[in-house]
Amino acid sequence: MTVESATSINDLNTSYPATLDAKSEGAAHIRLIKTLIKAERGMVLTSKSADYTFVLADANNAFLHPAADTTGRTWTIPANASVAYPVGTVLTFINQNAAGTITLSITSDTMRLGGAGSTGSRSLAANGMATAVKIASTEWIISGTGLT
Repeated sequence: MTVESATSINDLNTSYPATLDAKSEGAAHIRLIKTLIKAERGMVLTSKSADYTFVLADANNAFLHPAADTTGRTWTIPANASVAYPVGTVLTFINQNAAGTITLSITSDTMRLGGAGSTGSRSLAANGMATAVKIASTEWIISGTGLT
């Protein structure tokens, strides 16, 4: 079996050693392995109890403002010029906290509210959930419950 024909991480576990690295097997193979691992485990949910600016490694994951953190937070999607997420990248935001609102901000790129089309930063209320999808190099669309 080749890495390209693998359909699950189990296929890779039986065919390749655990010490694969970009030098010995090629960077493309490592990216494929990481993609298969992520596909099998689902989206990663990370708790954030601080203001935060997203990084490339955050792509296609979810972020939780936990109930225990009663402070409002600002989470920022950086400009494409500083973090070039691929078109199709998804970021999901969950505000479990009943006391603190999450401000979802964007730097110089455009974030449009789904349905309305208005642009700019958004607020995510208590028990709200929203998803932002990158639809062009400098444009995102965001929608969800509790999002204004």
